[in-house]
Amino acid sequence: RSKRNSKLKLLSTMATTEQKTEEVQAVEKTDPKEGGRLSKLTRGIVPKMDWAEYSPGFTKFKVSRYVSEFIGTMFLVMSIKLIIGFTSGIDIVEGSSIAMVAPFGIGITLMVLICMFGYISLAQFNPAVTLGFVIRDMASLPRKDFVQWLMYWLSQFAGGIAGGFVAYLIGGKPACIVYTSVHPLAKTYQAFFAEFFYTTLLVSMNIHCASDSRLKDNQIYASAIGGTLTIGILSISKITGAALNPAVWVGTVASAAACVDHDELNLDHAWIYWIAPICAGLVA
Repeated sequence: RSKRNSKLKLLSTMATTEQKTEEVQAVEKTDPKEGGRLSKLTRGIVPKMDWAEYSPGFTKFKVSRYVSEFIGTMFLVMSIKLIIGFTSGIDIVEGSSIAMVAPFGIGITLMVLICMFGYISLAQFNPAVTLGFVIRDMASLPRKDFVQWLMYWLSQFAGGIAGGFVAYLIGGKPACIVYTSVHPLAKTYQAFFAEFFYTTLLVSMNIHCASDSRLKDNQIYASAIGGTLTIGILSISKITGAALNPAVWVGTVASAAACVDHDELNLDHAWIYWIAPICAGLVA
């Protein structure tokens, strides 16, 4: 019985190692030191923790990830405010509006940013996406490395706020007043489920296309994720503004508060932009 239990334990370890090997190899290419540590962990070898290297999460590679998340989220929010601020209500021809191209412009923006930063930070730019990756406990973003994923969130929110104010700097009030809010005629449950379902779709697309080893080295993940965001904006922007991202909501609202009277700022359903993405990250 003892020999049988030992054999089963060994087979279980081998299966776990096989599943994680490809993820570990991907990390080793970008950060050999971190990859080596993860490789030992998958083989059951627990190295002595170097607090300065592992827990605080401030190796050179990890810092480059935080910078990537900050810059990517900043450009995403900046583009959202500028695109919507300068396209809403401007007619191209009679009966059509250039505002219809805004969802495609925003989706393409995300696609470009993913192509730029995907190999560094996985190009998440969204706390809900990061939550989904942390729950999966991937080798490229392990759950135990809590400082790393907390820094992801901090970078994303800081980048969103910075992007909002840079849009204000560039575009003035037309860009500044753009922020996501629930339409006055929409019911609360409609707004919640709109944000929940389409954020779940967006997070799921990230997890499937950008992290699953069965789709390793695919060349579609950027366009697939950008296209998903476009679908979400086209579907629910008239209900909630289609934030699908707590960092986008914070970034657009924080800058709008600087140029909109507080009485005019619609924050009645602010909780939806926090609770719906958290639930979406968990479900996805």
